[in-house]
Amino acid sequence: MTLGAQGSYFRTARADGFIPALPVTAIDSTGCGDAFVGALLTQLTRTDKTELETRLPAALRFANAAGALTATRRGAIPALPTYQETLALLAAHDAAVS
Repeated sequence: MTLGAQGSYFRTARADGFIPALPVTAIDSTGCGDAFVGALLTQLTRTDKTELETRLPAALRFANAAGALTATRRGAIPALPTYQETLALLAAHDAAVS
């Protein structure tokens, strides 16, 4: 379940958790949910079925980052980030909190 600027929750048969959002200066929320779902599906299709539960938090973190980046731009399709932009935001966030 997405909570926008607060992050997202997940629940599986064996685990549940909260993935916090990445802080950004939002200017437009158009397309953020679409970016989140698209990024999540991209990550899940790259995950072996046997590793799904262990990889879900990382996939959701990636999806949160894609949604956050989308919020920093105006519009829908033009605002969607690339895979590399999403990875760069995650790396920058990790460096800032280390």
